[in-house]
Amino acid sequence: KRAHALVEHLKTKGENDKANQLMVDLYQAYFEKGEDINDVKLLTDKVQKYGVEETEAQFAMGDHNLAEIVKQDRKVKSMYGVSGVPFFMIHPNNGGTPVAFPVPIHPRLSPNNWRRRRMPKMIHH
Repeated sequence: KRAHALVEHLKTKGENDKANQLMVDLYQAYFEKGEDINDVKLLTDKVQKYGVEETEAQFAMGDHNLAEIVKQDRKVKSMYGVSGVPFFMIHPNNGGTPVAFPVPIHPRLSPNNWRRRRMPKMIHH
């Protein structure tokens, strides 16, 4: 929940690219290094490289934000029929309808390719 709160915090600041990169960092921390991505200290350290100060990070991870974030997350997932995480929302540049993809469905969206390719207007949840 706390990691999700920080990602959402970056998005509310209009920092989708930073939010996507933080997700890569969190993915690696959890799946490759076995780190506890709910640990406040670990999360605060990780998000600081994206310009979020310690007090701002702690505020963003506060209990007052978590319930609202979960509510909004469920609403978005429900709108697009998403039933798992992680997933990507791809907003077409031509004004078409956004599409949600689970990560494994499209090889260009795999974590190994996040650094090599830049997808247009991609928001990772």
